[in-house]
Amino acid sequence: QVKSDADFFELDQKGDKVVIRGNNYVSIATGLNWYLKYYAGIHLSWNGMQAKLPAVLPPVTKKERRETETGTEVTTCTG
Repeated sequence: QVKSDADFFELDQKGDKVVIRGNNYVSIATGLNWYLKYYAGIHLSWNGMQAKLPAVLPPVTKKERRETETGTEVTTCTG
């Protein structure tokens, strides 16, 4: 985790490893979802939680940082 006033995640590459950083665990999970969706082409949803990862994960070619909305205003649909 990285200290910050705003919730965020960063995607980076270190050698052959994809690096996901954030200021809290929810932001890091959001970063993982972003990476899977926009880099690996995998979209996870509650309707279909099946995913097949590629043999080699796509690299993050340019460090990317995005602010997230992960505060208490996030609501859950139970109905």
